Amino acid sequence: MLTASTSLGSSISGIASTVNSNTDSAILTASTSIGSQIAAGTATNASNITSAISSINSNTNATILTASSSLAATIPTAVWSSASRSLTTFGTLVSDIWANGTRTLTSSGGISAADVWSYATRNLTDGTLTSGSLATLSDLTTASSSLAAVINANTNTQTSGITTAVNANTNSASSSIAAAISAGTASTASTITTASSSLFASLPAAIWSSSVRTLTSMSSIASDIWNATTRTLTSLTLSSQSPWTVSSSDFGTITAGSNYLATLTTVYNGTLTDSLNTPTVTIYDPSRNVIANGVAMTRTDVGTYTYSYTTAGNAPAGTWETVFSATVESGKTLPGNDYWTVVTAPAQVIVNSISDTVTPEIAANVTITNEGLTGYEYQYEWCVVSSSNNTCGGGDDVFHGTAAKYINSGEDFNTTLTALVPDAGNYYFKMIVYFGTDSSGASRSFTATAGNVVVDPPSGGGGGGGGGSSSPPATDNCRRADFNCDDKINSIDFSILLYFWKTISPFSNKYVDINKDAKIDSVDFSILLYEWGKK
Repeated sequence: MLTASTSLGSSISGIASTVNSNTDSAILTASTSIGSQIAAGTATNASNITSAISSINSNTNATILTASSSLAATIPTAVWSSASRSLTTFGTLVSDIWANGTRTLTSSGGISAADVWSYATRNLTDGTLTSGSLATLSDLTTASSSLAAVINANTNTQTSGITTAVNANTNSASSSIAAAISAGTASTASTITTASSSLFASLPAAIWSSSVRTLTSMSSIASDIWNATTRTLTSLTLSSQSPWTVSSSDFGTITAGSNYLATLTTVYNGTLTDSLNTPTVTIYDPSRNVIANGVAMTRTDVGTYTYSYTTAGNAPAGTWETVFSATVESGKTLPGNDYWTVVTAPAQVIVNSISDTVTPEIAANVTITNEGLTGYEYQYEWCVVSSSNNTCGGGDDVFHGTAAKYINSGEDFNTTLTALVPDAGNYYFKMIVYFGTDSSGASRSFTATAGNVVVDPPSGGGGGGGGGSSSPPATDNCRRADFNCDDKINSIDFSILLYFWKTISPFSNKYVDINKDAKIDSVDFSILLYEWGKK
């Protein structure tokens, strides 16, 4: 039988051997597994990171290359309209990776004595003591110390090996990650540099060829600046108004055979200034025939030019036009014009006397003289009114009549014109003779005395010689608005319309109510104007 101390020593040695063997196996297995897992995880992570960086680089390259072709069109607004950006907001890649999850031996299944022994607690009582006495306290203490020393030494050795392996794998993985990051950064920098060079070359053309730009909204800058008509360095104003103005005289009416006179002035910024070239005139007669073509005017003073033209004795009556042309500076020609009237046969009109003043029919002796150079057919009208300010026509005449007469040049036409005046009183006899757009007139006051015969209100008038009437001839062949059936729509018809203006039907002149509405008003007047001048 063994002694207690011998047995205890043997037991402790056996236990230590068993524990060490078990510890060695467990720690070796754990370290191998941990090292394998760490190495595999690190390698996998490095591979994944490398793959991700490669994918990122590939995607970045493709995106940048694609974007570079469109950046020229979008970069002015895309860059500057973006929210505030800074490179620091993207973080640091390495710190982002490692700060994502901090690893320690203890938090990742780390190995320590407590971890080992708390995994499956071992007690000395688990073994069977075959013989001997129980170990003494000192034996147990010595055995425990020895056991602890052996276990600690073995644990330290295994832990040191694991630490070395972990450090080696971690350093290897870190180097791979750092290399991959460096390669990715270099690739990205190269791609951005290439894109920057491309953009630098293409952006200017892309910006300046943009289809929408002005000085304010980016349209066509050159045309905006140079299409402005007037610009000055002092005022910096753009204006479409020319500093040059041309003014011409306004000539009135002359008799055929007389002189037409015109004056033209050229003004620059409010000051009389000579035109670059002497202004010219072109004259048109009423039929638009060219009578004078591009004739130079005569300079009489600074910026002042005159022109004189003697009309022919047989010049057609009507409205003539003079067109001016002044080239005031190189490339700038300003127009002007003047309308003037030629009359070929001005008339002198005299109411010689009221030869009969007894109502209802009074008579006046009149003379019309052709003072022109050619014969002319004059349209004339006469009336009796109760006020000196009342003109012939207007529908308020006591009597109104019209007629026409051809008179040779220099001849007199003397005739007696009659009018129906129903009541005694003070009146005015008036006469107007028309030539072209002008007219001559005369009037005489008289006092009508009552006669022995009372008549109805007049339905028309008459006159001696070339006199006329407001009633048409007895015919049914008059055209519309030809109230006196002379195959002409002119001032005589207008006078007849005025005679019946606003009167009450029935009308003694059956043609005067043109639209047959039993009224003489603006509708009939409009129809008359439409038919005016027709034959």
